[in-house]
Amino acid sequence: MSGARERVVAATTGLIESDGFEAITIAAVARGAGVTRQTVYSLFGDRERLVSEVVVGVAVEALAGIRAALRPDGPAAVYLADLIVGARREVRARPVLAALLRPREGNPLFDEGAMDRAWPVALGLLEPLFEHRPGLRPTGPTDPLVELVLRTGLSVVLFDSPATRDDDDARHLLAEWFRDALPEGAD
Repeated sequence: MSGARERVVAATTGLIESDGFEAITIAAVARGAGVTRQTVYSLFGDRERLVSEVVVGVAVEALAGIRAALRPDGPAAVYLADLIVGARREVRARPVLAALLRPREGNPLFDEGAMDRAWPVALGLLEPLFEHRPGLRPTGPTDPLVELVLRTGLSVVLFDSPATRDDDDARHLLAEWFRDALPEGAD
């Protein structure tokens, strides 16, 4: 049955990438996977659980790729720049992540709670930096450094510009911004 599961996941991912979340129906996924609708229901229960499992699976893989490239023992500004450039690289390499970042009808990521859900993810990615620099650890739920990283990261991932199109250029510019934004002696 694992072959069917993999085909269902692949069909769901393909539909999200090509047509967005509104295209995901059990019937469309079953057709794309070459299985019955009952098979999809028996494997995932319902559409929401199917989409959730696919998105979480892709996100977990992407986060592992981002984390693997980070060096928390180097300068803090470089860590933050590498975090954002790594996130953008993962989004570019995984079209389903790019689809997640398009504010379209039916997209489960963009709603009123999007930033609230992003905070724990950001904290997890920043934790190695905080371990090496405890003075940067957030002091509350509206910490300016975490907020800056989240909002800057989303901007760089979502909106290309000549200054950030190339990874090296983006890394250099972001490191410069973060050096200016970090508290004295943090880098």
